[in-house]
This record gives sequence, C-alpha cells and structure tokens, in this order.
Amino acid sequence: MIFILTFSSHEQKEKFEYIYENYKRLMLYKASSILHDYMLAEDAVSEAFIRIYKNIDKIEDPVSKKSIAFVMTIVRNTSLTILEKNKKSDFIEEEDTRADSFDLENHILS
Repeated sequence: MIFILTFSSHEQKEKFEYIYENYKRLMLYKASSILHDYMLAEDAVSEAFIRIYKNIDKIEDPVSKKSIAFVMTIVRNTSLTILEKNKKSDFIEEEDTRADSFDLENHILS
C-alpha cells in the first residue's frame, strides 16, 4: 500500500521529514521493546507515522522534548493496540483449537 503524503505547507513537510529521519530508529526500538517482534514493530511504526502525519499541526518544534514525547506516546499507544489485537486473536485461535478437539461422543459416554 502506498500513501502519498500531501502537506498544506512546506513547514509541515519539513517537520515530518525531520521526525522521520531523526526518530524512526528510536520509535522502532520502542515498538520492538513492547511487541518483541520486529515485523510487528515495523507495522506499529508505520501506523504511528500515519498518525503523526494526521496530527502534524500539533507539533510546534520537532526538536523539542515535548514533540519527542508526543511521537513516543503515539508509537507506544500504537504498539499496545497491536499487542492487544494479537492477544485477542491468539485467544480466539486457542478457543477454536479447544472446540475442534472436543469429542462429544466421549464426553457423553463418560
């Protein structure tokens, strides 16, 4: 899937590029520490950048500690959302496995 990012100003584009170039590794590290899966961490960072793009006007100075905290909060929350979705899908798969292994005939006979 390809996203074309269109910014309403050159300033927005520069902020986004700065964040991407300077924080992507830190974001990937944070996502990896939560998800313990590199592929899922990359997905989380990609989703986080989409959210950052949508909220780029909330970032005044991309170098500030406030902006770094904002970016890291987005990647943390995105990672936690992915983690929760995976836990739910693992639970559903486990329940399906139990249902498949249930033997009604043996249950009734016992």
